[in-house]
Amino acid sequence: MANTTQDFYSILGVPKTADQKELKKAYRRLARKYHPDLHPGEKKAAMEKKFQELNDAYEVLGDETSRKKYDRYGQNWKEAEAYERARQQAGGAYPGGQPHPGFSQGGGDFGEMFEGMFGRGAQREGAGFRGFAMAGADLETDLPVSLREAFTGTSRTLTLPDAGGNSRQIEVRIPAGVRDRERLRVKGKGEPGRGGGPTGDLFFHVHIAPHPVFHRNGSDIVVTLPVWPWETVLGTDVQVPTLSGPVRLKIPPGS
Repeated sequence: MANTTQDFYSILGVPKTADQKELKKAYRRLARKYHPDLHPGEKKAAMEKKFQELNDAYEVLGDETSRKKYDRYGQNWKEAEAYERARQQAGGAYPGGQPHPGFSQGGGDFGEMFEGMFGRGAQREGAGFRGFAMAGADLETDLPVSLREAFTGTSRTLTLPDAGGNSRQIEVRIPAGVRDRERLRVKGKGEPGRGGGPTGDLFFHVHIAPHPVFHRNGSDIVVTLPVWPWETVLGTDVQVPTLSGPVRLKIPPGS
């Protein structure tokens, strides 16, 4: 996913109240407008960047779960689950059910938030849990990918906050052919154990964003190719777009 601080709703040109139908319509319209294949030459690099921003925005807003996190946490939406888990470990919600004072909706200082939470948590540990070996908690997060990335495979660097208020980067690999909502595991990359206990694991749920041209049917990539009626009768040779580049397809007579 591209590194951008621009608001995802602004990228798609829709209000925050837009429903999924409006989001999809806006995404498809802009994807056709900025698709790099339609802008060869000097403009292609700029269009590739714009097209990636559109994909990133729709990957998040097109999924109800990640959209709710984005609406609440803004650019820090990926750390939402880690924040909630840290809040629970630190004793639940703050008075009145309010977020930690170091955090504000739409973004915030995660370092201050975790420092405040685990400062109190450490006191409880010293008072009541010292001497016990406890396995570290598993971490779970959502990972949006494009259809092309799911087809070819890719790797991502995730930035996760730890109990000490610091950030750590974890390299994860998304294998080629991964399926939508597939749950992948990175062993030993969860939260550290206590009292010599083992480290937890990191699990991430893959969310494949819709593509304006292709759709997936099981292990197949499907594209609708318009042809004239007489071409199916007489046969023809056409160019077909694929995720790895255009190919020539021969349509035999009588198809």
